[in-house]
Amino acid sequence: MDWPYLTQTSGPSPDASENQYFTIEGNVRNHYVDFPNHLVDAFFSKVLHEVPEAYPNDPENQYKTALEVTERYNEALDEMGLDFLQLRIVDRSSSRPQPYYGLQIHGLDSSKFDAFLDSFAETDEATLEEKYHYLHGSKYPVSEVASKSQSDSIASRKQVQEAVKARVESEKDSITKTTETLLSKIDEWRDELQTYWRRTTWQRFNTFPAVHLYLLEMESIITNIDVLADRGSIPPCYRELRKLLENLSWSVFDDLLFINAEYATIYDDSSVPAHTPPRPFLSANQQWYDWVRGRQTPSFETQRSQLRDRLYDHSTRSRLSYDDKYGITKGTITEVLKTNLSYPLYIALAGLEVETTESVESFVTPVNPAHLKPGVRRTIQNVVRSLKEGRRLGQLDEEFIDTLTDELLDIKANYLVPPFPSNNHVIGYLDSLWHHELPSRLDDFYGEYSFFIHSYPSSWQIHPHSSILEFKILAHEIDRFSHAVSTLIEQYLTTYHRN
Repeated sequence: MDWPYLTQTSGPSPDASENQYFTIEGNVRNHYVDFPNHLVDAFFSKVLHEVPEAYPNDPENQYKTALEVTERYNEALDEMGLDFLQLRIVDRSSSRPQPYYGLQIHGLDSSKFDAFLDSFAETDEATLEEKYHYLHGSKYPVSEVASKSQSDSIASRKQVQEAVKARVESEKDSITKTTETLLSKIDEWRDELQTYWRRTTWQRFNTFPAVHLYLLEMESIITNIDVLADRGSIPPCYRELRKLLENLSWSVFDDLLFINAEYATIYDDSSVPAHTPPRPFLSANQQWYDWVRGRQTPSFETQRSQLRDRLYDHSTRSRLSYDDKYGITKGTITEVLKTNLSYPLYIALAGLEVETTESVESFVTPVNPAHLKPGVRRTIQNVVRSLKEGRRLGQLDEEFIDTLTDELLDIKANYLVPPFPSNNHVIGYLDSLWHHELPSRLDDFYGEYSFFIHSYPSSWQIHPHSSILEFKILAHEIDRFSHAVSTLIEQYLTTYHRN
């Protein structure tokens, strides 16, 4: 087969004394790049070692059993979609003084193998971890063989790297095209967000949209992806993409909480005390994270469900929305709460109570519950107004909003420490908020890319440019990822700025 190979198997030669009846024939000794070498080696081991041990000096039973083993392996290969590969045992006894059999790979075709790699790289039926398990099975036997001879392995490595480089030019071009397109969009988003910065909300409090700030690092990471791919260092690309998704999600989450708080409108009311409105996620740090993780924290989902039920009860009593005309359910209320969630309401629902500021003020600013009241009331008011689809709020609505605000802020402690949500919570929140718009779940990307930050041997690359399949997989992943994060940013801009 005209395909680069990493090294050769160290199987027995035809006259090896340890096996009297079987030998490996032809280029089947080659450990091809991205080939299922672990399966081939397992087949060799079964026929060359385990079968003779079971039937010593019994060529008839060895041959019969070897044929059964071959049939089982071929069936397994077909089930795994590896139908480009067929194992075969050929009887060579007619030209030998004793029974003798050759082990072969039959019908191997590089074009069919290449088509398998394209299909496997782009399939959504296998996870990224499962794809790398396959790659691990291809590379690991190679590393074992190569490690026995340093000089041979270095020469072989350079040779195969050049061969792989020649075959992945189109994949590298595809990756570069995707990153360049995304970089161009980043420039457009930054220009657009710069115009929104001039609005009262941001300038009044001398701050920026967090997404606007993060796009600078996002640009750097996307540029670095292209550099890493060109060097053949593929696993680090996924670690970079995971970090990008994590930080971008936090930035979007921070902005939506800040914008929904409507601080500028609230502060137009001279009765509101002059204090800095809370926006803690721009100051997230390790000390705050450790402090929160060491304590029992209120469940945001539980608190939100209780708030939803209170809104449901009020709507039923006031005949707001649960008849056929409006068709609003508890699910609808949950969606409205997601869209309108603000910093004041988020802190009121999930903040941690403390009596004094001394123990936490060095890493996070605790909030006086009384200072949250205008923001909480405004958010609840917006939720009720959304449920009424813009109709005027009545006296019963206003009284309910006041009562519910007081209930949410019925806190005995002097201060609330803002919650420090997990990355999964933040990313999952955005998934649920825009589940109809996003082409793929963000937490699926985050979960799959997390595979590369742990010490799993199957995530090892062995050495750069040791796989063609890795480039095909990355080209597919970077295209999916770029589409998902572009949709996320576009949805963020449409929902919170383009109005």
